[in-house]
Formats: sequence, structure tokens, C-alpha cells
Amino acid sequence: MKLRLDSFYLNALINGLYSQHTGYDDETNEVIDRLLLRLVDESDKLKPKRKAKLSFEPVEMSAIRRSLFDWRNEQLQAEKEVAVEVISELLEKVL
Repeated sequence: MKLRLDSFYLNALINGLYSQHTGYDDETNEVIDRLLLRLVDESDKLKPKRKAKLSFEPVEMSAIRRSLFDWRNEQLQAEKEVAVEVISELLEKVL
């Protein structure tokens, strides 16, 4: 699957994956760790006011969705409405 993300959503995705990356089985954690390295590299290369066109494998998309859902649920419980809104917007892009 291909996604076009600007720097805001790309960095939100990185934060979400990072905040959730130790809560899963070893295989999923390895996928997330590799994905984080690639996304940080893309974020560093991204020029201002541009969007990155990123391709993801199905296993990566599965890990992204799972991480974002879990992250959103944590933010809902913490009653952080703005964070929930941003995460929900990001989830719409990856669904």
C-alpha cells in the first residue's frame, strides 16, 4: 500500500509507532523497529511543505494499524482529545 504523508503526519506516525513498539510480540516489535528506522530516514530527507510517498508491505500496514489503534485507545483513556483527533485522522489515511 502507498501513502502520501506530510511531515506532520509522518512524525505523528513515528511517535505512535515508537510509543507502542515494546508492547507486542518479538516479531511485531522487529517489524516496527525496522519501520521506524526507515520512517525517520524519510522524515529527515523530507523537504518543507512536501509530502513523502511511502510504500508499505502488508505486514507493516498491519503493525501500523495495530499500533495506531492501541495508541488512540490510550489517549482516549487519558482524555487527550487533540491527540485522539490527530491519531484518528492518521488512521483514516491508513485504513
